[in-house]
Amino acid sequence: MRKFLVALAVLLIVYVAADIGARFWAQAWVGGQFQRSLHLSKSASVSFGGILFIPEVASGHIPSATVHAASFSSEGVRFQSATLDLRDIRFSPSQLFLSKHTGSIRARSGDGSVAMTGADITTALQRQGVNVTVQVADGRVNVSGGGIPGTLTVKPSIEGHALVLAAGGVSLSLNLPEVVPGVAYRDVRIDGDVGELLFTVSHVVFVVPGRPDGPFGSGRIRVETRSKLREQKRGRPRRWGMKVERKISVARPPAEVFAHIADVRNDPSWHTDVLEVHSSTDVVEMGTVFDVRVKPSMGVSEGTMTVSRFEPGRLIEFQGRMGRMAPTVTNMCEPDAQGTLVTRRVEINPPGIMRVMSPLIASKIGKSNDGFLANLKRLLEGSGS
Repeated sequence: MRKFLVALAVLLIVYVAADIGARFWAQAWVGGQFQRSLHLSKSASVSFGGILFIPEVASGHIPSATVHAASFSSEGVRFQSATLDLRDIRFSPSQLFLSKHTGSIRARSGDGSVAMTGADITTALQRQGVNVTVQVADGRVNVSGGGIPGTLTVKPSIEGHALVLAAGGVSLSLNLPEVVPGVAYRDVRIDGDVGELLFTVSHVVFVVPGRPDGPFGSGRIRVETRSKLREQKRGRPRRWGMKVERKISVARPPAEVFAHIADVRNDPSWHTDVLEVHSSTDVVEMGTVFDVRVKPSMGVSEGTMTVSRFEPGRLIEFQGRMGRMAPTVTNMCEPDAQGTLVTRRVEINPPGIMRVMSPLIASKIGKSNDGFLANLKRLLEGSGS
């Protein structure tokens, strides 16, 4: 009996040690995935809820997890830190123990916060063309410059996807990035010399591409909301099938550059594949449909581009329909040292047998967009001079 109890105690110690080891290993692995996803300089720290880890992993269900990242940028906006608490997490156990780079991790709900200093807010506002200085200290937010007489104490609040600083007839708005797709900013809290932006997420799915370092992905975790996954199941094009992104700096103000690239009717002046364009509206807005005639390619010479996302002065997204192809094209403008950093992103999921040509298609799109952006730079800088 004594030997049995000793053996049982040894087995229990080994099991607990294995459980602790598995927990630490899994936390390190998941942290590395977030590091690649968010382009962090170091791995994000991850901790799991629950008492014993191995039984939870075997069932593919973890009650909760907390992710913390320090000092990172998203869409040109810098944050001191971010914390995300996820609940009711489900996954395939083989993903974790075999270190697979495929599959998905699902979370039913979550909430979190991102932290910014006054310097972070100042830099972000100035990048968006608002020349003010923001100071956060002793639980208060003060604004100066930009035509404001003296120093003004403002009240921070959240309106949609923007941080608003308002008082005495002055109102400043900072467009906030989607640190996680589908994020809903809820409130702002000032704690000493840091502002915390509180947010929630719902039914988030972290999708890991099958080829982490190839033409179909860049080693980043793709994050999709449940509604987007439903669209994929209904047979709609998967927007993350292939992505090609190109950037260029243009020595002109962001507002001027954005006004030109947001209106597809201007495309023939720099996008040499576009021959003729007609618009459903006089002013570009959400839902505007552009009828486009292009140089014949693979039997296609016309199609439509519909505005599906519109952030005036910063970002415009088009849902295209060109024959069997359904590309998503995104144009973004951000202030930089030369004037404006223009980003053009094309996302497409080639249908049928054309998928085997994806590497060739991606290469052609990349080279073409390099040329289109070079044309845009020459055109706008030439008109400016």
